[in-house]
Amino acid sequence: MPGQDSPGEPPTTFTLDGLNAGDLVRVNDRCPHPECHGEIGIIDLMFLARPECGAPAEFVLDIRGFFTPLEREHFDPLPPDDQ
Repeated sequence: MPGQDSPGEPPTTFTLDGLNAGDLVRVNDRCPHPECHGEIGIIDLMFLARPECGAPAEFVLDIRGFFTPLEREHFDPLPPDDQ
């Protein structure tokens, strides 16, 4: 079936800016939502940039159960020791 990995092959992983869905991140002070500053979130969805439309890449984070769309500059990956 189109769009599926062949049996016996490892699943395809989609990476955007070195990040994957499921990665833990910390929201930084550049986030437009002050109530999220310093919070830890999980990347739930990622959307590629559409430069022809003026749209940057977006990441949807799960922060305390709320899904929040943010741009890459609004959060930092957590170091492995903090995960």
